[in-house]
Amino acid sequence: MNEERIACALLINDIHVSKDNIPEFQRNWDEALNICFERQIYDIIIGGDLWQSRSAQSLETLLAVREAIVKATKNEAIRLTIAEGNHDLVDQESLDGYSHLFQGYPGVDVIGDYGIIDFGDNTSLYIMSYFPENGSFSERYVNMLETSNFDKNATNILYIHQGIKGGLAQPREDELPADMFKDFDSVLV
Repeated sequence: MNEERIACALLINDIHVSKDNIPEFQRNWDEALNICFERQIYDIIIGGDLWQSRSAQSLETLLAVREAIVKATKNEAIRLTIAEGNHDLVDQESLDGYSHLFQGYPGVDVIGDYGIIDFGDNTSLYIMSYFPENGSFSERYVNMLETSNFDKNATNILYIHQGIKGGLAQPREDELPADMFKDFDSVLV
């Protein structure tokens, strides 16, 4: 994924859909779509944790998400980019998670390790799926910077689903140091 788009997108994460909250998920999804249509936003980017459970998804939950995706992307109305979060992966070091079931649907791109959206005004949004902070995340992050033609003169925004030191009220030992992201103009977590 590396195409030019209009510099406006709806970024959401931590949806945590499960068989226990499908009606709420559907109402929230419809509200997000209405906001997109009213404001002429053509990209929705899910930054992780579309799913509640990393162990299994019920058929009812899978079908509800499928219906939401089809509703959003019908007639190419919305382009949907999905990054995997820690709740979306059975194996947290894997490139594939539950959302990869929808890879290949028209208007849907599911991030393996990282993806880039160029907004055409010298602004790029880098999106990374979740990998453990004390696992392969740092290596994958460095690889992204080295292989993506990263332009330090452009405006670069990073959208990740990670723990960063100082970001939560109750810090964890394995959180990432904030200064490792110094090459980015903004980091959305």
